[in-house]
Amino acid sequence: MALYLCIAASVRRGIINETERLRYELSQHSLSEGFQLEGLGTLIELMSTTIKIIQFR
Repeated sequence: MALYLCIAASVRRGIINETERLRYELSQHSLSEGFQLEGLGTLIELMSTTIKIIQFR
């Protein structure tokens, strides 16, 4: 089971995956295993098929 993070909020806070690491030409990524960066399209799709959404502020 993957844990999804908003890609825009994550990048602002310095949490990046391998793809973003290459895009920003950084030396390493900071996303822990089991997490996945996704955008709004994925959020909307998942909202239509899930029972519960947890949001942290």
